[in-house]
Amino acid sequence: MSTIREPAEILDFLEASLPKRKVSNAALICSGIIDAGSRYNRYAKHQKLNAPSKRRAQLESVRKHAELLKNALTGQSPINEDDLAVELGAEFTTSLLGYLERIDRTAAAIIDKRHLPKPKAGHPENVENNLWLTEIADIYEQYFQRPAKVLGNSNTARKKRGEFWQFLELCWPTYLPIHGTFGVSTVKRILRQR
Repeated sequence: MSTIREPAEILDFLEASLPKRKVSNAALICSGIIDAGSRYNRYAKHQKLNAPSKRRAQLESVRKHAELLKNALTGQSPINEDDLAVELGAEFTTSLLGYLERIDRTAAAIIDKRHLPKPKAGHPENVENNLWLTEIADIYEQYFQRPAKVLGNSNTARKKRGEFWQFLELCWPTYLPIHGTFGVSTVKRILRQR
């Protein structure tokens, strides 16, 4: 199970809380919530690999190896080129070179898009939490047609933290600890930064 709540409970909440014109989307929204929880759980299992500097290093390694393979393939003797063309087909080698170029460009674009910093000292941010909360806030805003916001602070009763907080609790992934790591101030900070 990807969330701490059963899908039927999520559907009941959605059908009772969504604007009337959006109720027909309840099953789609429920599916999106469950998918987001599954992604979070998968990311949380590999938390040590998710630090931005580690992800950057992994993508730079992919780029380096793609470039090495492109150079190795294009730097062959004419005899080796012919042998490869006979064994693999000329179109395969050409396609492979195109795919390697695409992999290189895509990895570079991900580094730029995600603003993955170069390695530095310090405690890495919790990427899994940020991605999950951002995805759930996007779902909430799209279908509830209200801004995702949390009221009060950690001393405020949970029921008085607003509808978005209740929605968050309903969507909570199984691998995200319920207490201690994801308080009101953390949620507010992530919502401000997105």
